[in-house]
Amino acid sequence: MLTVNAGDRYKSEIDDIIWMTEVIQSKIEIPICFDSPNPKVFEEGIKVHDDSWGKPLINSITAEKDRLEPILPIVKKYNVPVVALLMDENGHPQTDEEIIQISNKILANTDKLEIPRENIYFDSMLFPLSIDKDNGLNYLNSLKLIKSEHDDVNTICGLNNISHGLPAQDIINTAFTAICSALDQDAIFIELTEVTSAYFKALNLINGQDNYCKDYINEYRKNNLEIFKDKADEVNL
Repeated sequence: MLTVNAGDRYKSEIDDIIWMTEVIQSKIEIPICFDSPNPKVFEEGIKVHDDSWGKPLINSITAEKDRLEPILPIVKKYNVPVVALLMDENGHPQTDEEIIQISNKILANTDKLEIPRENIYFDSMLFPLSIDKDNGLNYLNSLKLIKSEHDDVNTICGLNNISHGLPAQDIINTAFTAICSALDQDAIFIELTEVTSAYFKALNLINGQDNYCKDYINEYRKNNLEIFKDKADEVNL
């Protein structure tokens, strides 16, 4: 899935999202994640979205009334998945009790509209290690909590946030991705690079999602997994 955002051009955001969706999907077989503060953008983007390769994703709602009321009817009408940020009018929760309280509030609203729980992707919000060394652990603890309390709901996060402001971000991102995968994280937003793409092939293999190791072997034959090749050649010389 590819995330698109045209929020910098506020006056033409809807037209831009429509244009971007049509152009991208005319060239690439991929579903779109619509990222916007404007509910109208979601609906207009969904109308032109080609669902041949999967449904679009709405990013995002929160437990705030101003986000729930205009967006959930769109989620219901088009039966699309949605990212639900675990925050409310008071901001980001600070305790386990607040996390559960906010998640329950969101589910109470989605259940009321009979939105399938598999269409909900909880995001307990990941913050940079460069701001606080405990941000990674805090997110992992919240992930385990959500998984234990709501095993019928998906989880997602903006994984690139963990390495923001730090050097060699691919190292941090891939290490954190592996931990999230071990804790049954369902999805992530991440910048695809040569390194992260190679690690995803390895994770799919380890997680039993690559029958007979075909994808991994094919990527190796295409030289897409030799991310350390140049370094190895330097050592040999």
